[in-house]
Amino acid sequence: WLSYAVTGRWRCTKPNIQNLTKPQHDPSMPWGGIRSLYIAKKGHVLVGFDAKQLEMRIAAYASGDPAMISACESEDLHASNAELIFGEAFTNGDKATRKTLRDVAKQSGFAVAYMASSQTVYARILAEGLLLTLDQVEHMLRTMRARFAGYYRWQGESLDATIGRG
Repeated sequence: WLSYAVTGRWRCTKPNIQNLTKPQHDPSMPWGGIRSLYIAKKGHVLVGFDAKQLEMRIAAYASGDPAMISACESEDLHASNAELIFGEAFTNGDKATRKTLRDVAKQSGFAVAYMASSQTVYARILAEGLLLTLDQVEHMLRTMRARFAGYYRWQGESLDATIGRG
């Protein structure tokens, strides 16, 4: 089912076709997975692309925030944010630690992009099974807001213009 989330973002359920696993990453799909079910008409080709981190990249360029644009132009925006938030714990962490901290940074990045409260981010992180305190989550969000101040200024101005407060 394709529908829209409260934020206006597309949402798919039963199945979530926005997150189709690539066959090379899922050994249960030796036949090529769900993607192999799509066949182009004669004379046409299917084009695939990876829109990874697209929402954050659009936000960065729309806002013109140089720090956020720089983070987006790095190899991995979410890893860049994890390094910003967690410092040496991320930089010097083992593979599992780095993945966990990157996932937390990713959740936090999307949450602040959609104006989620610290309580919402905290609940989401707990739902993922990660044990952080609300104070830690608030600190993470403050760190991101300070680093990407231009983006958040633009975001607030855009909201004000949209609802007629400005």
